[in-house]
Amino acid sequence: MSNSQLSVLIQRQAEKYGDRVALKYRDYDTETWVPVSWKQFAETVTTTSNALLELGVGVQENIGVFSQNKPECLYVDFGAFGIRAVTIPFYATSSEAQVLYMLGDADIHYLFVGEQLQYDVAFRVMSLGTQLKQIIIFDKDVKRDKRDTSSIYFDEFLKLGKARQHQAEVDKRIAESGNGDIANILYTSGTTGDSKGVMLHHSCYEGAIKAHNERFPQLGDQEVVMNFLPFTHVFERAWSYWCISMGCQLAINLRPVDIQKTIKEIRSDLIYEIAFIESALDDPEHISLEGYPQKLHGIVEKEQKSIEELLKTSTDGKIIREGIETVIVGKPNAGKSSLLNLLVGENKAIVTDIEGTTRDILEEYITLHGITLKIVDTAGIRETEDVVEKIGVSRAREVAKGADLVLYVVDSSTPLDENDEEIIEMLKDRKAIVLYNKTDLVSAVSMEALKEKINHPLIPISAKEETGIAQLADTIKSMFFSGKISFNDEVYITNARHKEALEEAADSLAMVKQSIEDGMPEDFFSIDLMAAYGSLGKITGEEVGEDLVNEIFSKFCMGK
Repeated sequence: MSNSQLSVLIQRQAEKYGDRVALKYRDYDTETWVPVSWKQFAETVTTTSNALLELGVGVQENIGVFSQNKPECLYVDFGAFGIRAVTIPFYATSSEAQVLYMLGDADIHYLFVGEQLQYDVAFRVMSLGTQLKQIIIFDKDVKRDKRDTSSIYFDEFLKLGKARQHQAEVDKRIAESGNGDIANILYTSGTTGDSKGVMLHHSCYEGAIKAHNERFPQLGDQEVVMNFLPFTHVFERAWSYWCISMGCQLAINLRPVDIQKTIKEIRSDLIYEIAFIESALDDPEHISLEGYPQKLHGIVEKEQKSIEELLKTSTDGKIIREGIETVIVGKPNAGKSSLLNLLVGENKAIVTDIEGTTRDILEEYITLHGITLKIVDTAGIRETEDVVEKIGVSRAREVAKGADLVLYVVDSSTPLDENDEEIIEMLKDRKAIVLYNKTDLVSAVSMEALKEKINHPLIPISAKEETGIAQLADTIKSMFFSGKISFNDEVYITNARHKEALEEAADSLAMVKQSIEDGMPEDFFSIDLMAAYGSLGKITGEEVGEDLVNEIFSKFCMGK
């Protein structure tokens, strides 16, 4: 068996190119590009291979990488290939439910994470008692949870392999590697069903490299190539591997989609208007403000819309990160627990014909056609004298009040009663979906009768026959994402501080509009525009400082 190309690629390139730059990435603290030579690249890969063996990673064992684009992603990839292990990339915006599902589906014991967002999600999932043994953190600025006693930083991980104590085993595995080995498992987005893992063997990449060599002969080892998609994308991954095989210098974009770009564009527009007003007030003979308030009104409206679009993502960002908090309610024996078991895919809740079986709150994370739900099953809502059941019913009512979504399960085989009336009243002014369950039985209440009582989507289902779930998923998409879901390529506000800054900027712009409409002097506009500019600067890390002076001198020639 001849060894696979990817298992020895970096070492061979290091022998050929030595101290030439192989990778570079932008350091956002210093605003400089940090180079990594081929020699450094190869040394880190070899160290990674040894460290993975020190952890006990076996042949064709799956390793998870949950991170935005970073050089460390490539170190782990090629370090794993050197010991015949398999890397599985997770989208950096993956929710807890998605991470939980992929970890279990692929039986992952070691998970590499990028920044604070990925670590927080991974640790919460690990706390659920999964098979995950250890989290390895790329970013040294990540703050570990106080309860976390097992996670280590990437620098600590590399120290495990510094002595190269397993190099003989590394060499042996490389010699035994072949094109039939699995290199990666890439999971689909899950927009039309549960995510599916696609196994890509080394032969797939070698075939892609060969085809690219034939079709792009003009690309040589003097080229600098910028990656523009997440490494999770098969195109970006295959393209990057090919560019590395060609000896190109790979510029790693740490932020494939950067929300700060939009913020900076808005700030640029605002500082221009501030500078214009200040210049006009200082030099009215040469710069006129006639008709300007009306013009500014339109500009402010445009910027407000941009901020509104960003703020809209904050809700989706929370949902993507934490899941839609969903509560299942209904009378006893309506089929709530059966629905939970169906959605989860296993018997998590006890199902009997005895009313009041469920007395406590059951929580599970699920992925439903790409949508993450933090789903809660509750005690059946009814009047009862049973003390324990009464506590469960009370808790069900409280949980439903704070939920993002309520799924009301109606037993269509029994007539509506006062308990149903209570639930229907409870659902007023809430996001809710009514599930007309047990459609496999003779109905005692019609859908038409229900429609007269409720103002929520009504879906016929059968938890027993597993029907109606696709329609449920589509309805949730419409309610929370306007029928669209894109977790992989979109940017979402998940930071509460950023959301607050955007809200402050929006309030300041609203005050500008109000001042214009009230016919206030132009210097009032400038004050609130400056406040909006400063609020947005909290997100980008930029302050007003000399910005205004520079803008005045560069655009309006004051003092020249």
